[in-house]
Amino acid sequence: MKIRYIIANSILGRLLLGMAKKLNNNTKGALKILIYHDIPYNDFDKFEEQIKCINRDYGFINPDDLQKILAGKIEYYGTKVLLTFDDGFKSNMILEEKFLKPLGIKAIFFIPPGFINAKDRNEQKIFIAENIYNNRFKPEEIPDDMAPMSWKDLEHLLDHGHMVGAHTINHQRVTEIESEYELRQEIIESGNTLHKKLGVDIDHFSYPFGNIDSIDQRAMEIIGERYRYCYSGIRGNNSRDTNPYGILRDPVSVDAPLVYLSFIIEDGLKLYYKKRTLSLLQKYNLL
Repeated sequence: MKIRYIIANSILGRLLLGMAKKLNNNTKGALKILIYHDIPYNDFDKFEEQIKCINRDYGFINPDDLQKILAGKIEYYGTKVLLTFDDGFKSNMILEEKFLKPLGIKAIFFIPPGFINAKDRNEQKIFIAENIYNNRFKPEEIPDDMAPMSWKDLEHLLDHGHMVGAHTINHQRVTEIESEYELRQEIIESGNTLHKKLGVDIDHFSYPFGNIDSIDQRAMEIIGERYRYCYSGIRGNNSRDTNPYGILRDPVSVDAPLVYLSFIIEDGLKLYYKKRTLSLLQKYNLL
């Protein structure tokens, strides 16, 4: 078990969690946005346990409510959760059918169209290994059950009240793209492609990898031309004061114990990640 999970389960961790809960219960309109990626089939039970815990202890908002919360039109005390999935894996669609749909939970699915358009298993595995895992694995090491959703799957999600956002065309780290033309293609055409294929407005964008080194001023300016909202993968709470182009999200692992999951939602990691959060927001005048 990871050290941070052990600490979260300790007396000290539970004490800190209790303090964070007490503080957040008096906080107006905190919004925690969680990121999931592919979830292996043998971990579905862990995902179900986490979702039921969040639904019971905090409650989810619908993607359409985000704009109202940022505008201060929806008010509540404590913390609510918005669910997001990155990369467009088939497992996300199955999870929606099995666990989200029965509970009425809606999510945003950030999709790189190049992955959806991958023609066969070999091409899909190459895409996952090279683009999503950034060459940390070889294509032959990618599990057989890791596959993209289809366009019909995305239509199904939209029909059931979920939202689709853009995630570049080919899951590219935008700071590594030198060509202005290619950068604009990855950012702008990803949304345009989704719009043409699905027939809905694509106003939400999350940049792949999500950290400070994965975004720069060039990319932020292009994102601002095409989208109304931009999401990072940097931890922190959102509220009515959040800039629509500086939306914070917390990555979550299904292996995390429930007490650690609660610690994340209660913004218990705030002090540890505060410097990175401020760095992003100050760098691009998003405070």
